[in-house]
Amino acid sequence: MYSVFIITNKKKFVLATYNDFNPELSDQTKLQLILNGPTVPVTVFEQYFKAPEDFEIKTFKSGIDNALEASLEVNNINLVQANKKATADARVPVLPKTRKPRTKKTTNEDQGL
Repeated sequence: MYSVFIITNKKKFVLATYNDFNPELSDQTKLQLILNGPTVPVTVFEQYFKAPEDFEIKTFKSGIDNALEASLEVNNINLVQANKKATADARVPVLPKTRKPRTKKTTNEDQGL
């Protein structure tokens, strides 16, 4: 049976993943096993070993029958988190102030006078 886990750093979303760990393992052991795995981004790995006390893991969903269903659940979580981040980071672009185009000053010679 697979379970989906959400890892946070100081209450901010970091990573969603799935695994078939023994449910009797402690959360700290699960967190260490996941973060020492080969699929964890290097930046997350570095952040964890700088301040492991800031990280926590929560079981989002358990009892999933196969890896495909668990993977789809993780993809949905990552998609929702990406959309939240995109809307939070979205800013209205400020257009530069436009200046009047430079025009040649007319003189009496240009007017044919």
